[in-house]
Amino acid sequence: MADTNTFWISRMKKISEKASFASSASIYSLATVTLLFPFTGAAFHNILLLITLVFYYFSQKEIAYLEVFKQSPTVKLGVILFLYLFASTAWNNFDAQAISALLKYRVFILIGFLAALLYSARNFRIVYLSLTAGLLLSLASSYLIFFDIFPKPEGVWNSLSGRILHGLQMNVLLILALHQLIIKKKNQAISSFLVITIILNLIFIEPGRTSQLTMFTLIFLFLSSYLKSISDTVSIRKKTLLFVLTLSVPLWLFYYSGNKVFDNSENLPSEISDISLSTLSRSDVRFAYSINGLRLIAQEPTKGYGLGNVGNAYKKLKDAQTLNGTSDHYRATDNLHNQFLQIIAETGIFGGVIFTLFIFSILFIRQHVDITILGVFALVFITSSVNSSFKDHGDSWFLLILLSLFISKAVIAKVKSI
Repeated sequence: MADTNTFWISRMKKISEKASFASSASIYSLATVTLLFPFTGAAFHNILLLITLVFYYFSQKEIAYLEVFKQSPTVKLGVILFLYLFASTAWNNFDAQAISALLKYRVFILIGFLAALLYSARNFRIVYLSLTAGLLLSLASSYLIFFDIFPKPEGVWNSLSGRILHGLQMNVLLILALHQLIIKKKNQAISSFLVITIILNLIFIEPGRTSQLTMFTLIFLFLSSYLKSISDTVSIRKKTLLFVLTLSVPLWLFYYSGNKVFDNSENLPSEISDISLSTLSRSDVRFAYSINGLRLIAQEPTKGYGLGNVGNAYKKLKDAQTLNGTSDHYRATDNLHNQFLQIIAETGIFGGVIFTLFIFSILFIRQHVDITILGVFALVFITSSVNSSFKDHGDSWFLLILLSLFISKAVIAKVKSI
């Protein structure tokens, strides 16, 4: 009997050791890809993510996943959305193209697994520090590229990742810096320097309308929170003046830089009454894609065109518009640059409803909505409104890490409070 007990104790100890090794291997694999993400390509990201998930499987974190699933509405809705996207292939097209398009949305089902992996203070800190270090290196590299110390990638962008993804990365870093500066009130000198450096970077060095809109929104939210927290001895007039002066600085820099709000603003009529869908479509590529996306949805609102099939439907629409002389001058696309419209066009209105609920569930990641969570929501909402971010490898991967970190941190806090 004693020998049997000894055997099982030894056996359980070995299993525990293997699970501990697997957990450490998965977290360091995730930390590596998070740190090196701006410097590496999709193949490297996918290989490291696969290694992370394989080791996660052997780390015996089923209980952690169940806890995350139980506590987080975002994880629940992510799973429901992915299952609905998969189910939509039953009434649309179940082929290699649909499966390839479905796998681009894997972020929706992976959020819970990565949040479970980060479900400890140690694991959270490792990945959080890796993410922060990677973003700082990306910011520094952008300046080095701009000043010709690093060669420009493909001779175009002043960043390692290209304008859109770089803008998303810098706004994630901006949230972290503003959180330290205004909410935590720690490392304020470094955080202030970072905020200024990011503002200059996104206005002059790697400008993009989406990144700038997100940046202005985040500054507005955190600045409002700061002014609200100031002692009541400060008058409303002084708070308002401080708010206007502070917010006017990045707005003035934006105006001074000469950045365009629309691609072809010269196509917009001078009179508001003359503005139409046609003139809007000719003034900006995103207007064109969104307006035609709505037209596609109106033709097939219930079931959509199927995952990966929007490009074919868009080309037919463009051909018809060319024949009757109503076409804009932008090319046909399979990417509507609006994740809400993209999912509705692919899977129907019900898919769009689930995705919308998924996005708004971010507000309930924590028990109480705070300004940092509101900032995360604003970032995800804006980027989803002007890009098909969850369809794109780079954007979706970064949103996956960001949401997983905040969900794991929130679940840890919830469980401790029970």
